[in-house]
Amino acid sequence: MIVTYLEDHHKNWDEKLVELSFDLNTAIHSTTKVSPALLNYGRQPVPPGTQRRQQDSASAENEEEQAKAEWAEHLGLLSDWYDEAAARTKDEQERQAPHYDKKHRPHKFKVGDWV
Repeated sequence: MIVTYLEDHHKNWDEKLVELSFDLNTAIHSTTKVSPALLNYGRQPVPPGTQRRQQDSASAENEEEQAKAEWAEHLGLLSDWYDEAAARTKDEQERQAPHYDKKHRPHKFKVGDWV
């Protein structure tokens, strides 16, 4: 993903870490089908300075009580999202286990062996 932020000069990659971390945290994960931000914060963050953020803040000022009620309901859904993500992760682990097990060989170590 970092390649999309690099220009002709590959020495400025560190200047793009903020954008990269935002994109990684808001990207939908293939296993959980939700973003890490949604699981951690209960919502999808909006990039600073966007039109949507300005509209959202104006709306929140005008309808604060309604926003509080919606947020409480939203937080109630958070545990459902956790459960769904955990179930999807388990399903994906079970799906991938046979591929791993084909190549995995158990090791028997003895006391004093170098590992």
